[in-house]
Amino acid sequence: MKRILFISDYFRPEPGGVEGLNSGLARLWDPDRIEVIAPDVSISTRDHRMQFDSRLSFPIHRISSNKTREFHQFVAHRIRAFQPEAMLLGAITGSTRIGAAVAQEYNLPWSTILYSADLPSVSLLKAGNRKVLNRARYVFTLSRYLLDQFARKGVDTEKMISLPPALDFRWEEGKLPRPANPKLLERIKKKTVILTVGPLVRSRGLEILFPVLDHLEDLKDRFHWIIAGSGPEYSYLNELMRIHKRDEQISFAGFLSDAELGGLFQQSDVFFDPGRLEPDNYSFTAMEAGRFGLPVISVGGGGMSELVVDEVTGLLAADRTPDDLARCIRRMIQEPALRKKISTESERRSEDEFDIQRAFRALSMRL
Repeated sequence: MKRILFISDYFRPEPGGVEGLNSGLARLWDPDRIEVIAPDVSISTRDHRMQFDSRLSFPIHRISSNKTREFHQFVAHRIRAFQPEAMLLGAITGSTRIGAAVAQEYNLPWSTILYSADLPSVSLLKAGNRKVLNRARYVFTLSRYLLDQFARKGVDTEKMISLPPALDFRWEEGKLPRPANPKLLERIKKKTVILTVGPLVRSRGLEILFPVLDHLEDLKDRFHWIIAGSGPEYSYLNELMRIHKRDEQISFAGFLSDAELGGLFQQSDVFFDPGRLEPDNYSFTAMEAGRFGLPVISVGGGGMSELVVDEVTGLLAADRTPDDLARCIRRMIQEPALRKKISTESERRSEDEFDIQRAFRALSMRL
């Protein structure tokens, strides 16, 4: 196992997602053979970051990348002191561009992990970003779909590798606490519980839930929809709920701790992801739902088709229309035998197919 220096803005306490993947991969390294430089751009509090960092078994350096010269000097210092054999860059950002420049000065090979947010950064107009990728040893992506998208933007396919879907599962096995909300527990009693997990941001197009509900009016007493998470669209979606008079069918759970969210997964029957308006349509929470044995309902295409097997681990709508999505939900409510069958298969497959060890091996053997 090579000694590596890992630089990424996405290495912080925020739950799940790319942050969880990066920290999960780093924890699989021998702790004396990895150091992390994580620019201090997190939205979490300083105390939260310190608690997170204290639980890591390897050094993590949090330093602002706003001062380019100081950040450049610090990366160079860690290369001289730690003597890494390779550098790994998480995403294309100002800090990773500096990291690549320093690596080049020291003849240190680097590789890059690209996420969907990097797509706009890779264009003919952004020569600095393309230089980082052109000179990288390997360029890893999170899905075959993303690999194809970056290839269309001119990234060399010979050096690109699609990592297997990977999830750093953040819950212990066993029963988790039920939601400490008596009103919510009463609402979901003897009903099919549909769960959607945030973030509540515009790019997810969560307002589609309301026309979907219109197509399920005849079943409104048989299910309850829980939306967990926070974000800039929280107030807007709550207002839409009142306008559409869906207060009795929808509960907004807000931001939840890991334990609370895990308990909510266990109380739910179906996971619904409306499909991203972003280009990759990739969902870490869909993978988490699978580990809890929840059938996933979403839209086919993009990365989602690599995470969910239609009619096996979930149901994928052909188009992102209220009618198609409602048809999938209707089947899950009216066909309990199908729901149970998909639930069993979803849990069985996800434990193996989303094992982060697979992504770690694909990554570490090439660095």
